[in-house]
Amino acid sequence: MCDADFGETFYFDYTQFRDGECPLYVMLPSGDSEYYASNFYEFLCKRIKESVGAEIPEGNQPIEKIENTPTPPPIPFYKRFWKKLWKR
Repeated sequence: MCDADFGETFYFDYTQFRDGECPLYVMLPSGDSEYYASNFYEFLCKRIKESVGAEIPEGNQPIEKIENTPTPPPIPFYKRFWKKLWKR
């Protein structure tokens, strides 16, 4: 399926295909294979967590509200410029 930074290769094991899903294994540079995830969704979650390198909060975490929301700027300079240019 894909190769990783340290020589690992991730692949699906279609011999265990059930209910539209099959587990993923990782083949290490040594040639050994290890179970990695039960389906593609779990694989993506694990890879994202590893690439972020930080703990991702679980569940419905509240999103912090910004106190001072910025006001949208007036018409940008380039729009005013083109309006003036084309009126000539």
